[in-house]
Amino acid sequence: MTAKKWTASQQQAIDQREGPILVAAAAGSGKTAVLVERIIQQLVNGELEITDILVVTFTNAAAAEMRQRISKGLENELKKRPNSPLLRRQLNLLPRASISTLHAFCKSVLQTYYYEAGVDPRFRLLDQTEAQLTEDEVMEELFEDAYRDDDRFYRLVDYFTGDKDDEALKRLILDLYHFSRANPYPEQWLTNMVDVYRSDSGNPEWLDDARQFVKDRFQSLHGLYERMMVLCRDEDGPRAYLPVLEEEAAAIDRILAAADRESMRLLASPSFKRLPAVKKADKELLDADKQNVVKSGRDTVKDEWKKIYEQFLKEETEFVLDDMAAAGPLLELLAEYTESFAERYEARKRSVNVLDFHDLEHYCLKLFGEETDAVRSYQRRFKEVLVDEYQDTNFVQEELLLRIASADSMFMVGDVKQSIYRFRLAEPGLFLSKFHRYEKEGAGTRIDLAANFRSRHEILGAVNDLFRKLMSERLGELDYDERSFLRQGSADQLNLDQMEPELVMCSREGDGDEEDAEAARLEARAAAVKIRRMIDSGFMIADKELGVQRPIRYSDIAVLMRSMPWAETYVEEFSLYNVPLYADLSTGYFDAVEIRVMLSLLQIIDNPYQDIPLASVLRSPIGGLDEEELALIRGCYPEGSFFTALKIYAGRYTDSRAASFITELKNWRSDAVEKSLASFIWQLYNDTGYLEYCGGLPGGRQRRANLTALYDRAVQYEATSFRGLFRFLRFIERMKERGEDLGKAGAAGESEDVVRLMTVHKSKGLEFPVVILAGLNKGFNFQDLNQAYLKHKEMGLAVRLIDPERRTSYPTLFYYVMREKLRREQLAEEMRVLYVSMTRAEQKLICTLSVNDTEKAVDAWKMSVEGSRVSEASLLRSGSPADWLVPVLMTYRDNLTQFAPEAPLHEAESGTRWIISVESVQTLPAPETENGDEERKKLLQYVRKLEPFAEPEKAIQDLLEWQYSHTAAVRTPVKHSVTELKRMQEPDPYARRITGDVQELVEKPSFASAEKRSGADTGTAVHTVMQFIHYADFDKDSIKREIERLVQEEKLTKAEADAVPPEWIERFFNSDTGLSLKKAKHVYRELPFNISIPASTFYPDWTGPEENLFIQGIIDCVYQNENGEWVILDYKTDRAHDAESLRERYRFQLKMYQQALEEAWGLNRTEAVIIAMRTGERIRLEDK
Repeated sequence: MTAKKWTASQQQAIDQREGPILVAAAAGSGKTAVLVERIIQQLVNGELEITDILVVTFTNAAAAEMRQRISKGLENELKKRPNSPLLRRQLNLLPRASISTLHAFCKSVLQTYYYEAGVDPRFRLLDQTEAQLTEDEVMEELFEDAYRDDDRFYRLVDYFTGDKDDEALKRLILDLYHFSRANPYPEQWLTNMVDVYRSDSGNPEWLDDARQFVKDRFQSLHGLYERMMVLCRDEDGPRAYLPVLEEEAAAIDRILAAADRESMRLLASPSFKRLPAVKKADKELLDADKQNVVKSGRDTVKDEWKKIYEQFLKEETEFVLDDMAAAGPLLELLAEYTESFAERYEARKRSVNVLDFHDLEHYCLKLFGEETDAVRSYQRRFKEVLVDEYQDTNFVQEELLLRIASADSMFMVGDVKQSIYRFRLAEPGLFLSKFHRYEKEGAGTRIDLAANFRSRHEILGAVNDLFRKLMSERLGELDYDERSFLRQGSADQLNLDQMEPELVMCSREGDGDEEDAEAARLEARAAAVKIRRMIDSGFMIADKELGVQRPIRYSDIAVLMRSMPWAETYVEEFSLYNVPLYADLSTGYFDAVEIRVMLSLLQIIDNPYQDIPLASVLRSPIGGLDEEELALIRGCYPEGSFFTALKIYAGRYTDSRAASFITELKNWRSDAVEKSLASFIWQLYNDTGYLEYCGGLPGGRQRRANLTALYDRAVQYEATSFRGLFRFLRFIERMKERGEDLGKAGAAGESEDVVRLMTVHKSKGLEFPVVILAGLNKGFNFQDLNQAYLKHKEMGLAVRLIDPERRTSYPTLFYYVMREKLRREQLAEEMRVLYVSMTRAEQKLICTLSVNDTEKAVDAWKMSVEGSRVSEASLLRSGSPADWLVPVLMTYRDNLTQFAPEAPLHEAESGTRWIISVESVQTLPAPETENGDEERKKLLQYVRKLEPFAEPEKAIQDLLEWQYSHTAAVRTPVKHSVTELKRMQEPDPYARRITGDVQELVEKPSFASAEKRSGADTGTAVHTVMQFIHYADFDKDSIKREIERLVQEEKLTKAEADAVPPEWIERFFNSDTGLSLKKAKHVYRELPFNISIPASTFYPDWTGPEENLFIQGIIDCVYQNENGEWVILDYKTDRAHDAESLRERYRFQLKMYQQALEEAWGLNRTEAVIIAMRTGERIRLEDK
């Protein structure tokens, strides 16, 4: 195996020891590989032991991958030096190494030093469900006591809530509680929040921010004036307007030169003259378009000027501060109740011995803040602290790390351009501070990894060209300069066609409520058509592992969105074009009909006197009543509850379905008290047959998955300290009130050959050959900036003030300043989200957006372009990613095709060429047309033109006498799996099916069945292990750990894991074949394939024209051995078959695998091998 070649920067990051070290690792720069190699080299050289290092990752999956990579690296080194006791010791110590998330590390600290932390070592971590329920109960108790004992509390309720209830105040207190816990000193943060409102706070810093924001916005207006004056000075421009515009521009100059806010306020009072009329003599030369642009621009200026004045300058500074001081006592009371909630919540958790994730960090912070055994122990132990994804840490985590690590032992890796977790209170400023200080002040070492080993040069050029004109320290919090550019990391790229980035602009119809739905449908259709054409045309991409070209597969493509509201539309539209799509939906669960029915049933079991849920259940297949019967029931008791009416009706008609339902309901209400919630829900599925019923409906697989997820959710709920149906329903109701959703249960596997649709956040850390970035004209979500209160990590809390006499509320200057600050921070985050999304693409990037009127949209975007740049003012005003992307592309007009805004030509630095197209409902083929036949198209032309058909008599005669020439094909499925065809080769396939194992359609949960798992279950579980196991030198214990890892990563259930005999896996990997597989450079597991073969091959009685069958399948494993030969492995767990029987039984299947692989990859021959997992036997199929 050849040694990996590192770039100079990578080698520096591996070798440099003197810290602190910050590695700024660009997208695709191999940061994880560098991190692992640094650790390996220090272990190999004897500088450190693995237990001397703390490795902090962002996710559990990342920690597991890091541990596995280190293990593999040590094993590779051990092969070079098999007698090294040092390496063997490090491998043995690896299970004890501190490689985890910071939360997991904190948990281990508290369990070790519980006596100093003051916690019970048997504490349990709250999950999100239990935490929310506990918070709700504590808040209810707090409010009850406050209403009873504290008259001041009524002022607080009156100030922060509406007329209906006090939920707004509860949310505010909870919000402040969680927000303050992202600070190392939450009580101090709350104190500072109140101090801002004190009258003796002097000249606050935020007034300086207010002045700067005013200057920025007037500066942007000045830029608009300059562009308007240029038009006025043109020969055919509206010259009459020039004096007025010059006068107003001069007024802005005076405002910008003002020394303080008060001076600005006096100068900026808006007063505008009417634009003079254009003289008759000048009208002949006047360009009406230029005149309209100037008039429209000035209207924009006037509106913006007035807005700036109203928000930032109208009130005198003295009055502004007095208003804030008046609200100070209320803010102090709010902080008091937030702290009171924190104390009560803490006491409740201690009473049941539970902690939440905040507690893990804050207990450790307190423990490490004193001279304790714990802090001394960790300071002595950790010689190096490595932090992955450092850009996503927060203030608390930073403080924790600094208390156990010396400055020179810190090694931090990340990319601030990929910090997209602001909503989780990540603080990119921590990274940025070191990024600048280490370079300028020499406080540490900064190493930039700019070489990208993921993407083609077209992608890198597109990203660099865009962000060099977007991202700056003022907007984006970082200058995207030469040192930030992505550089080509690998030179051996294949020469492929049509890899230019594309922008598809969809011109939509409709407005108002229909606008968003039409945009989603049109973009989804454009994406589906694009994918359909790529698949059908055999669009070629590079196979990175093999270094060859191959046709694209669905699984090579990902559709990325900022959020998922359009996901359902994409699923629907893609299905119309026969494009398989996997979407891990995070919404829609509670709206699913089957879930609504089951929740209604649970509601009436808890309390039958609920009319709407009762009617819902009775009308459903569970009740089986129709509308007429429901009307008869209501007629029995028109004014009272529907349940009373139902009982009256059932008493009159004792043999009715209504009477049977009341009996069942009575039994269920009794069972609900005696049984656990989860087992009771499964009993309802069995008693009603509802699970099986839903499974037989259209979309049955998804419906069953949803219902099973409800059972799973009940299991999770009962793992908490809460019990009972009422509390479960209350929790579900709270989730719905808060707009939270469980997400539809997954009914399709991510590993299948499907297009994947996901959010940009879900895609982080992943890469795809082709990325379709959708919805770029969908507006940024600034909804949080219009709430009654705003929060900021440094500024505190901004509230609207209330005029008690007028009963109105109004924002303060402080509120507007905080809102502007938050808006800019959000724009910086959105810019980083765009960067992350574009850098997921390896080979092809396609961006889609939709507009109502393409021409008008282009004209609006042109106003943002100033020669070879986009104005900063326009960037700050942007409402969507499209407002950034399109104007930047306009500055590179000579590098575009099919796009012609009238702007100056400018040379794009990278030479990357974008292909831009405009699509609409008319230009996109409908699903039928896309796959229709030519004759049908020809007939449709006659219909559209209202012309008679050519030769009508002959056409009618032909139609009457026509016979379909492919009758055999009609009787034959067009698509087969290899397994189906294998069964067709057997003597009597139906006999096998009848006498073989018959499994239940719906698998029973473990509590309902004591039966052993079938052989098929074991086979499935073994195949899953072989698909995901990390190759290494295994013994039985290490295999058990690998299986446990797969359970933790939810690739196996616990029951499936128990069905896997570890000795089978161990025996295989220690066999000659297993050893060869571990050494292989190229390995493909669960490799899907498609192949087309003549139908007569499998149907001897075939008549008529020859047809091809479409065969699909999945090969367990394909690898290239040390001799360069390709080997197919097929794992079998069959019982009691000798080698010859297995060979004959699966001969046809393996032959198909060989044919598919050889045709697809252009191979002369392959070797096919059956691995009998039960016996360990290697059964070789003869060569073709």
